[in-house]
Amino acid sequence: MRHKVILVISILLIISAGCSSNIKNNIKGVSILELKNEEKHLLFYGSRHSNDKSDPMFDDIKRKFEKINPEIVLVEGYFNNAQYSDADEAIKNGEVAYVSYLAQKNNIPVDTVEPSEEEQFKYLTDKYDNEKVLCMYLLRQLLQYQSQQASNPRSIKELLTHYLSVLEQKGFPLEKNQITFQYVQGLLKPYLKVELDQKNWIKCDVYSIVHNKGSVINDIYEEVYNKRNEHLLLTIEKYLKEHDRVFVIMGSKHVIDKKDEIACITNLLV
Repeated sequence: MRHKVILVISILLIISAGCSSNIKNNIKGVSILELKNEEKHLLFYGSRHSNDKSDPMFDDIKRKFEKINPEIVLVEGYFNNAQYSDADEAIKNGEVAYVSYLAQKNNIPVDTVEPSEEEQFKYLTDKYDNEKVLCMYLLRQLLQYQSQQASNPRSIKELLTHYLSVLEQKGFPLEKNQITFQYVQGLLKPYLKVELDQKNWIKCDVYSIVHNKGSVINDIYEEVYNKRNEHLLLTIEKYLKEHDRVFVIMGSKHVIDKKDEIACITNLLV
């Protein structure tokens, strides 16, 4: 009996080791998962969100991109549908837009790792009140705008009203009279504790509202985050069956959280 137990434990350890993976991190806030065997090569670039063209991350992305010479590129969001005239214009829209630009410049197909926005909206609004879901999207976007403001100063009123218009166009249940900055101010005030304006929006602690466990905003954020990760795994698996060299870019947390599962489903080595 003792020998059987030892054998079972040994098998479990082998399986666990086979599905473990390490992430490389040469630049602050970046996590890179690189998996390969003799035939297949996956490079998953876990970025931090930036639109500062002096950021060394952009040169690093270009080096990694050229190293793998991908046959297919998979990106966070829906930047696969956007077109950019040059690298600077792409970088102004962030690192994912830049990767889309590199792919398009080299005539490499680009797809998204995301489920459709309509699917995400329905999934969340079936479980939560529409306005709470909208608050999560607005706060998540506000957090991203905060990180970009130093290198690309913009009006928060224009940014958020445009973002509402985009959400409405993509199927989020919004009335036309809700697509105003005044509506956003009232909606977010219970969470921010202040009325949002151009003077105070950078200083608002949006990160804590979105990421602190136990709040309804974080619950909604985690719901859609997990759904996106499920779709990410399926997308990587699908394209590795069809292509030998795959480049993926998404926020670094996705790499950190899903590295072992990606190693398992791809059956590749670090």
